[in-house]
Amino acid sequence: MATEFERNDEIDLRDLIVGLYNGRWWLIGSVVLCVVLAITYIKIVPQTSKANITFKSIESFTAAQYAPLNETGFLKVGADQLNGWFF
Repeated sequence: MATEFERNDEIDLRDLIVGLYNGRWWLIGSVVLCVVLAITYIKIVPQTSKANITFKSIESFTAAQYAPLNETGFLKVGADQLNGWFF
């Protein structure tokens, strides 16, 4: 015999959807508020990050260490492409 304290562990999908539908304006409002706050934060906070890159040439004896990698053809990038990308 079931007591009044026993509960059914099943979740009714219809009740869940109805609950979300009934609270749709709270849900939509909170999403819109979060989007507005995020956009405001992005616009107000100054962008302080800065990155620099420096390319330095290497000696020919050091370049010889990379010869096996170059022979594999894995990285098919020439000097002209690098100059076009970065300069």
